[in-house]
Amino acid sequence: MNKFVNLIKRAMTTLKQDTTGKYPRVQCTYFGKTKIAQVLSPYGLYGSLPVGSLLLLFNTMGEEEKAVGIGECPEKTFNNLKEGEVIVGNPVTGSFIKFNSEGNIEILSGDITVTGNDVQITAENVKVEATNVEIEATNVEIKADTDIKGKTNLGIGGQPIARQGDTVQVDPITHSGTITSGSINNRSN
Repeated sequence: MNKFVNLIKRAMTTLKQDTTGKYPRVQCTYFGKTKIAQVLSPYGLYGSLPVGSLLLLFNTMGEEEKAVGIGECPEKTFNNLKEGEVIVGNPVTGSFIKFNSEGNIEILSGDITVTGNDVQITAENVKVEATNVEIEATNVEIKADTDIKGKTNLGIGGQPIARQGDTVQVDPITHSGTITSGSINNRSN
């Protein structure tokens, strides 16, 4: 009967989780005892519990030496969620992906790195707000009618240049040109 009484207990992690082996393990304490327990996470969700995390500890087959725990860190959790909202994230750093109650996805992070063979964004509207945007590519192709608001620098220094479709009058002696009219396909405000 004693095996059933102590089948499930609360423990606290006391050392950093070991994720190097086949099964993640962590040292924990409960009722003044210290032991190593396997850490169980749902399929596809992996993490390393901070020291001081809560473990819901189960004795596999009723045997205390075969403990398995499911971890949580209540003092470092995401609070104030509305009904139906879900957050997947790192409560230590504050980075997260939130599926909010309106059906939208919010991402909060420091740097975000996306790596893949092909990355495609399909949307009715895309807005990028940044102090600086840098595109580094061998080839860039833009298929759209484009409005550019503000100054466009196509190089540093040198003479003003004409755009495709501009009318340019060239002095036959100096060979310098003057833009006399703009193209109807290229315009500036």
